[in-house]
Amino acid sequence: ATFQEAKDMTRWAFELSERVGLPCMIRSVTRLSHSRGNVKLAEIPQRSRSARFEGGYVAGVFVPIKHAELHQKLEQAREEFEGSEFNWYVGREGARFVIVTSGSGWLYSREAVAALGLDGEVGILKIGTTWPLPERFIVDHLKKVTEVLIVEEVDPFLEQNIKVLLAEQAKTLGPIEVYGARSGHLPAFGDINQDKVARALADIRGLEYRARDEQYARRAGELALTYVPPRLPTFCPGCPHRASLWAIKAALKLEGRIQA
Repeated sequence: ATFQEAKDMTRWAFELSERVGLPCMIRSVTRLSHSRGNVKLAEIPQRSRSARFEGGYVAGVFVPIKHAELHQKLEQAREEFEGSEFNWYVGREGARFVIVTSGSGWLYSREAVAALGLDGEVGILKIGTTWPLPERFIVDHLKKVTEVLIVEEVDPFLEQNIKVLLAEQAKTLGPIEVYGARSGHLPAFGDINQDKVARALADIRGLEYRARDEQYARRAGELALTYVPPRLPTFCPGCPHRASLWAIKAALKLEGRIQA
């Protein structure tokens, strides 16, 4: 959600990968990737590495033999996530309406709740470790909840998996209405922002909300063109996709399909 968290998560991901013996993926979002800010650094671990295979090369090839072990490793990761510093709850204890979010959605949700004056009514559950889900942590914070809004960017990954968890815990939690991309309250494509979250929240809660003028983005784009030259979207310097496409174009030139 923030520059500092992105840096801290990256360090933690390496440490977690060492402990559980699995790759650990960090997902960034466009807004964060195209931003910059100050972060506090910590001591850099000093480790020497040498390439090797442990237990023989063949032992790492047959995945079915390792299937049970991989499930155990996922459960080990889940246990670590239950107490992770990257998961937290803010808002009134015992709130009946809670926003569950991750990444930059945490910032937008906080702004939307404040803009609608719902700080004392709506809680926000921020999940930094999205898979495997910290199930006990989530259930503990949804025991008194009757409505949940899932705020995340693009595919409703968190939404779908939390719905499964709520169904499995139905006897404990009771019926909970879930809103998000699947309900049409938030888009399942493109970036989200504070306006989109506030509009969804206002619609669910039956509140009035004056969103930013729809022409704002167009006018902002026109103003930006007066400061920078227009250009089509392109790959960033150093992006590996550049080399991939260059190789394809070079091969087509050699074959004679396209002119040099």
